[in-house]
Amino acid sequence: MNDRRALGKLLEFIQDTHWDTLNDKVQNQAKKCFLDLAAVLCCGAKNNSAMGAAGYVEANYPKGDVTILSTGKKTNLIGAAMANGMSANALDLDDGYSLLRGHPGSGFFGALLSAAEVSNCTYGELLAAIVVAYETGIRQGYSIRDYFTWDHSSGSYSAFATAAGVGKLLGLN
Repeated sequence: MNDRRALGKLLEFIQDTHWDTLNDKVQNQAKKCFLDLAAVLCCGAKNNSAMGAAGYVEANYPKGDVTILSTGKKTNLIGAAMANGMSANALDLDDGYSLLRGHPGSGFFGALLSAAEVSNCTYGELLAAIVVAYETGIRQGYSIRDYFTWDHSSGSYSAFATAAGVGKLLGLN
């Protein structure tokens, strides 16, 4: 498949994935993933690294309307995504995907929660974005491994997951 066609299929998948069209099995897994990631983020929110990230964001990013979950203070979308992402990964208790030896969810969950606040989306829309992020990130992880012939860290493919999920929530094309 050529690159343009593959990109078109990816964009179509991102834009056309909607909560009410996902089957029960996918919906149930998305709910489990949400609960797992939310619990891990809540537990990690008061960790020293998460609080340090929150302090850094509060001191260096512009004020805004998006919540830093560990402190309740407001900043812009990028700052909140960073601080909330640190909370999600602070205790390394987050999801695991053993076939890639990584943790895809913690890399995008803080950003998705921040984008969800900005977009004022529904719970179903957030869960659909989580499905998009997992699917995009994991497939990108396989692509990276296939190209380099060895596994990379979750961050190498979670960046793609984040872009896909946040883009979906913000209605980007």
